[in-house]
Amino acid sequence: MNYPPYNKIRSTGEMKECYEKALKEITSLRDMQRTERAASRENRQEALEGRRQVKRLNKDLLTMTRKEKAAEEASKCGYWSGGATVLVTMVYEAFRISGHWPGGRAWQDWWEHEALFGAICWVTTMTFASFHKAFHGK
Repeated sequence: MNYPPYNKIRSTGEMKECYEKALKEITSLRDMQRTERAASRENRQEALEGRRQVKRLNKDLLTMTRKEKAAEEASKCGYWSGGATVLVTMVYEAFRISGHWPGGRAWQDWWEHEALFGAICWVTTMTFASFHKAFHGK
C-alpha cells in the first residue's frame, strides 16, 4: 500500500487510520509468509524424498547395468572360448585325417595329450580376445 509521508499526515485520526492499515498489511504479510514457509518446508521434504528415491533407483540401475555388463562379457568370453575350441578341434582333425602331425608321427601322442590340447585352446582363446579388444578399441 501507499502511505503518505509522515510530514503530510494532517491529523491524528488520519495517522491512526494509516497505522491500522499498515498493521493489517503487516499481519497479512506475516500470515502469507507462514503459509509459504509451511508449503516450502513440505515441498523441500518432497524434494528430498524424491532425491533419495532417484539415488536409490540409480544405484539399482547401476547394479543392474553392472550385472548385465558382466553377463555380456561372460557371453563374449564363451564365444571366444567356443570359437577357439572349434578351431583347434578342426585343426586337430585335419592333422588326424591327413596323418601329418607337426614333427611327424613320432610326435602324435604328444600333440594328442589333453593338457596340450587345453593349453592350445587357452592360447587361441586369448588370441581371439586380444583381436577383439584390438578391433573394438577396449
